[in-house]
Amino acid sequence: GIPREVPGVIDSLTEHQEVSIKLHVEGAPVDADFRTRFAPRELFPGKLPPLRRPHFLAIIASVTLALALAKKATGQVDGFVIEGPTAGGHNAPPRGQLQLNERGEPLYGPRDEVDLDKIKALGLPFWLAGGYADPLRVRQALEAGGAGVQVGTGIPLCRESGLEDQLKSTLLQQVETGEVEIFTDPLASPTGFPFKVAQLEDTLSDHAACATWVICAPPT
Repeated sequence: GIPREVPGVIDSLTEHQEVSIKLHVEGAPVDADFRTRFAPRELFPGKLPPLRRPHFLAIIASVTLALALAKKATGQVDGFVIEGPTAGGHNAPPRGQLQLNERGEPLYGPRDEVDLDKIKALGLPFWLAGGYADPLRVRQALEAGGAGVQVGTGIPLCRESGLEDQLKSTLLQQVETGEVEIFTDPLASPTGFPFKVAQLEDTLSDHAACATWVICAPPT
């Protein structure tokens, strides 16, 4: 989605003010305005300490979205994280009509490449993400005018993460040998955004294994 309202929400929460954000409701009338609200003082009555406003770094995948946020956001935008389609986790869908490759993954093309010169013209810092977790790509990001890179997939694979050790070990071994298989699943996420799924035995990515699992209902 477009986080246009988020900067203003951050500004208001920093002042302990009530905030609301619009909710998209499928099938609702065009003029309907569904919102979720949060009032800090209803939960924490009395004197509240001053807060320092955190930076708002918008994750984007197009110049169009960067321009829209820079001009129309309800508060200050402090920078951008520019994610390419190779980034782990969620990806922005391809621009234009959705097309799938022979494996059933979304096809990305030249229209999905971000013009960094146009981003630089906005005068805000930016970080590049999606396959940038190595010294060469970090150097390339800095040379392109970026403030740095965002590392995502490396975090759950680090020693300190809570991911099961056997899964981490298997994935790291597959990365080292070049055998790791990643599927960009257009249906895995309820958000409707494509999502990167590592193909591992005895996990949710293993459809044959899932078919043998029994889901137990809670006792009544």
